[in-house]
Amino acid sequence: MRNHFAESMANQFGNYLCQKIIEVSSPPELASIIEVICPFAVQISYSVHGTRAMQSLIEMTAKYIPSLESLCLALIDSLQTEMLQLCKDSNGNHVIQAFLTSFKCGD
Repeated sequence: MRNHFAESMANQFGNYLCQKIIEVSSPPELASIIEVICPFAVQISYSVHGTRAMQSLIEMTAKYIPSLESLCLALIDSLQTEMLQLCKDSNGNHVIQAFLTSFKCGD
């Protein structure tokens, strides 16, 4: 990973900072974060520390879904190739669960 924010999301201590940044970000700021981390989403999701930051990002994205729908779909698309493996992984499955609980049918 070469992106500093993506690297920080998977870092033992940096993930806490990233989670706090995500929690206070506006929709345009969240959009920027999603665009930056999409290429690294799978690697972050497999990380014991990154999975927590990804869950925070998914939950916050769900709050602003009307304005972030296309980027949410891009994030899903970036995980699509590894979806089955993520479901089986002890860290990655939490990311998939976050999608399922944050974007319930009918929302």
